[in-house]
Amino acid sequence: MKKIIAASVAVLLAVVTVFFSGCDALISTIQAEEATTLPFSTSRTEDLDSKQKIAAYYAQLLTLAKEGHAGVSRETRYEINDLNIVPRALEGVTDENGNQQSDPALDVLNAAAEEVRSFIARAVESSTESVAFGEDWGDVAPNTIPDPESVLDASLVMGEETTEEEGQPVVYTNFYYGDISFRPENYPLASNSVIAQVFPFPDETVISEEMAKMDDYFVFDSYSAVFEENTISFSSERILDQIDYANYTSVIRVTAHARGVGKLADYGDLTVYFTLRCANNYTFDWVDPSVPVDE
Repeated sequence: MKKIIAASVAVLLAVVTVFFSGCDALISTIQAEEATTLPFSTSRTEDLDSKQKIAAYYAQLLTLAKEGHAGVSRETRYEINDLNIVPRALEGVTDENGNQQSDPALDVLNAAAEEVRSFIARAVESSTESVAFGEDWGDVAPNTIPDPESVLDASLVMGEETTEEEGQPVVYTNFYYGDISFRPENYPLASNSVIAQVFPFPDETVISEEMAKMDDYFVFDSYSAVFEENTISFSSERILDQIDYANYTSVIRVTAHARGVGKLADYGDLTVYFTLRCANNYTFDWVDPSVPVDE
């Protein structure tokens, strides 16, 4: 298991690598009531009062979008937000503010770490894949939630129109805005992992090629990682139950044990910390190109 986990984290380091539920009468009502001071009432509104129900609603939105042949686009991006190197002996030692204690003797090394980051950054450019309306989603499809009970927390609010006039009542829009969060995990490749089923991560087949880019600096011995801040943010047209977008984000905090080689050979055993942000952002297209647009 550790070998598999190490492989997964290694590649993360390296790659850092329709369905309309309304009827004609309902739609007519909506069009006649474009703005209201009260929330719209639908058959599902009263049910979205718990994290499990919000998660189930989100899962249903994806099902309806797939059955409705909505188009979908996915933008994938991995970002390193920090990279800090300390002597192995100082690993876990904190200063008076609770931050990892640094070693002034390694200031030059941490400055040089920017050069290491440059190798990684070249493989971190965002990529985009798209499927047109009416086509099969294939590998572009977002992952749904395997079990609403796995959700840590969730919220759902209705959009509000802003008004510059003081004292005016709130005007609600036709959109829901939701957030779903999951518990942190140390071993996302475990058979009972929720994160691995929901959040797409880099393919570990690129490990050898990408890790070779850092052979002049480090030999990595072992890795540990905490996958946290695992969230799905989404928006939907709440009358027709059409999902608008869904953003999957996971923040991975990695601790890697390494030995300096080449230019860094004199530094011996080191601990490398970095934070990796994995983002997969989906947008959905409900426009059927075969349907004429009224001028």
